[in-house]
Amino acid sequence: MKAQEYLNQHYPREERKNIKKLNLKNKRLTGYLDLSDFTNLEELNCLNYSIPVSSPNQIMVYNLSNIHLYHQAISEEYGITNLNISSCNKLKYVNLSGNKIDADLSIFSHLTDLYFLDLGWSELKEGTKNNSFRGSLKALENCKKLEHLCVGYQHFIWQGLEYLPLDSLKFFGCYGTSLQSKLRPFDYDIETWKLVNHPHLVINKYFDEEDWNSVWSGELYTRWDQSHKILQEQPNNKVKRIQRLCNKIKILDKEREKLQNKIETQYEFSTTEQY
Repeated sequence: MKAQEYLNQHYPREERKNIKKLNLKNKRLTGYLDLSDFTNLEELNCLNYSIPVSSPNQIMVYNLSNIHLYHQAISEEYGITNLNISSCNKLKYVNLSGNKIDADLSIFSHLTDLYFLDLGWSELKEGTKNNSFRGSLKALENCKKLEHLCVGYQHFIWQGLEYLPLDSLKFFGCYGTSLQSKLRPFDYDIETWKLVNHPHLVINKYFDEEDWNSVWSGELYTRWDQSHKILQEQPNNKVKRIQRLCNKIKILDKEREKLQNKIETQYEFSTTEQY
């Protein structure tokens, strides 16, 4: 059935402004979905809403806080390719995996209440539809409430990791991307990766150089100590995890040694200057 026909049958126009939740899950609807009359809609569930290639292939959404558009279609000829959420400032939950959306991450940059964003897969099987999101993760730096982020197999998202807000983040899925290669040696610990590669974004810049290096050294030691404790708690059968933790500890050891040599050199230079 056409989506607009279904809406006309079940949702009279005069009542649409009062509807906050719209569940189209498993309705096998087709065609363009226009929600412009649902001015107070907060939640949209379109699981298995099928949009054929011959249609405009887009969904216009307005006042939503939750969007469930996971795995839209049952065959390769279907799938959302365009999503306009520019007016959806209240969005908190967005699940778009399993579509064919080609868009920049910047379309989410205004969503300061967003806590769940799923754009990709943890495993990509042959024949499975996949989005093509691109751009820098810096676009999400104002999404401070983000708890879950998956960009699995989004190959054109490969930079801006250092700007990702971490205060609330509990899950970051980056399977099949270059981000996974960056984080694997750190046991997927973004904060430690950031401390090693972008310490100026972690440590207060108002320290003078000597104090700044001392604080950096202390932070590196804290991460090193935590990693050692986690390693000791690992059962012997967790071989891959043990390898990642050992790599992480080696990296931290190397950084601490380099920094300590720098601190000692600075001390020797300042001592020489006094004489």
